[in-house]
Amino acid sequence: MLKKINVLLNDNFYCQPLNFSGASTKWFYDSEFDLDDKKMMPSLGETIPLSVTLAFCPATMNGWQYEKAELIGLARSPSLIVRHEVLQQSDDNQRIAVWHGIPLVLQKESAESYWANLSSPHPQLFVICREEEGSGTEPIRVTASGEEAAGHGEVDDRVFATPLPVWLGTILEQFVVKYYQPQPKKVRRRI
Repeated sequence: MLKKINVLLNDNFYCQPLNFSGASTKWFYDSEFDLDDKKMMPSLGETIPLSVTLAFCPATMNGWQYEKAELIGLARSPSLIVRHEVLQQSDDNQRIAVWHGIPLVLQKESAESYWANLSSPHPQLFVICREEEGSGTEPIRVTASGEEAAGHGEVDDRVFATPLPVWLGTILEQFVVKYYQPQPKKVRRRI
C-alpha cells in the first residue's frame, strides 16, 4: 500500500487527505480562486487545464501480475502544456505520478449532461485514462459529462470518478445557466 504523502505543488495548491466511507483514503487538491474574476468563467469550448495524480502499485489477479492504478488527486494546472513527473517511487514498484495540463473542455452540446451531473446528490468529475503500450495508464482528458465517461468506458478506456471540487462546480454551474436550454415536455394526445 502506498504511504500517505503531502504534496505541495505550488503556492496555489495544497493536498489534504479525505476519507470516504467504504473507500480508501483519497487525496484531493483544491485551490483558492477569486470566483468573481471574469477569467474564471470559461467561454464556449474553452479548455480548463487540470493536474491529475495517480498512484500505481503491483497487483495480482488470477495468477497474472499487473500494475494497479488509482486516482488520488486533482488540481487546477497552471498551463495546457502536458507534462508528466513522478512524485514518489519506492523499491517495490509503487509510485505516485502527476500529469499537468490534462484538458477539461466545456462544450455546449454537453450542457444537459453537466446539468444532470450537478443535479445529482454527489456531482462528479471523470478522469479518462488510456493504457499506452510501454508506459501504462495515462490520463488523456477530464469531463463532467457522465454520458461521455460512459462512452469511454465502453471502449475499454479506464474511467475514474472523483467528487466535483467546489471551485469547479461554480464554474460548471455558470456554464450550464448560460448554455443549457431545457426542452419543453411533449404532451402526448390519446386518440
